Amino acid sequence: MNRALADFSLSELEQQFAAWGARPSHAARVLRAYYGSGGEFELTGRTALPDGLLARLHFDGAPGAAGCLSSQVGCAMGCDFCATAKTGFERDLTAGEMVEQFLALRREARAVGRRVQTVVLMGMGEPLLNLDAVLEAVRRIADNRLGALGWRR
Repeated sequence: MNRALADFSLSELEQQFAAWGARPSHAARVLRAYYGSGGEFELTGRTALPDGLLARLHFDGAPGAAGCLSSQVGCAMGCDFCATAKTGFERDLTAGEMVEQFLALRREARAVGRRVQTVVLMGMGEPLLNLDAVLEAVRRIADNRLGALGWRR
């Protein structure tokens, strides 16, 4: 099965490199290049989200931007005030799909001379219902070794 590069944690990619007979230390370089390029760097290809998933950027006049990520396609909570609840729940997103949203937002922000300074999980879905994938995505997005956002944001 093909996996998107963003679906690998650093330790998983190190293990994969070792299985291929390559030096595991190269995994960090590959991920740093991938994250640092905003996902433009391709090793094995990228996966698209056919679900109509949207990630949003918010600009408030400051040089930075806040990114809003989704953790699920649809939502099962059924809150009366929420338009997403009316669509129903389809599936949880993988950590890699959340990372791909972040990378897309970062590219969009850079295109207009801004940078993503804050990320919130307030898009589609209830993040606590997909907690393992959310936490893994946050680890990857924040990991300075991968050239990403950093823990303070």
